[in-house]
Amino acid sequence: MLQTLIPGFDSEMESITEISTMGSILAFNVSFKGPEHFWSTFPKKWQDEYEGASMHFADPAVVWPLMYEGNIRWSEIKLPDVRGVFRKARVHGLNYGALFSRKVNNSKTILSVSRQDRELTDGEMMSLSVRWSRLSNIVEGRAGLTDKEMEVLALARDGFDYSQMADKLGVSRGTINVRASKARDKLGANSITHAVAIAITRNYFSN
Repeated sequence: MLQTLIPGFDSEMESITEISTMGSILAFNVSFKGPEHFWSTFPKKWQDEYEGASMHFADPAVVWPLMYEGNIRWSEIKLPDVRGVFRKARVHGLNYGALFSRKVNNSKTILSVSRQDRELTDGEMMSLSVRWSRLSNIVEGRAGLTDKEMEVLALARDGFDYSQMADKLGVSRGTINVRASKARDKLGANSITHAVAIAITRNYFSN
């Protein structure tokens, strides 16, 4: 599902993997019940052990981003690790890591990344922070589309042409053109029809 929600998904994952050499987790619309969209490249043996023992209930790397927003290295988390999750993760090479937690439109998104060899540098933390904010906005924040731009897309979805949109909204056709152009640019679409298709795929109209 994330492959359809995030444009250039494979390229985005390659960029994350360059920093997160032991794997990463992308989770969107997260609650204590779990995420709506989830992607993990952590070692399979660790995933199986983690899920089999239901470690997420006591995992500081899950609890912290649900409680807070921001960026933090695993080593900086002060929450108790009563199940020894970090210690067990190190057996699988997940020695260092970091979390990136965002809240967009009342929806929580979490990126967890790990390395075997060293802590993430400040530059790597900043790079992932910027990337995660952008991806969070794409999936949960309608790619930064304004209500007026969404209004134009909704009318286009319903079969209105630009002149009919202008009449319905009481604005000029030029204004419609500007809003449609901005919507296309934000979605990376080559036409209004393409923009509507992207918005439908990402479920923007239900948000």
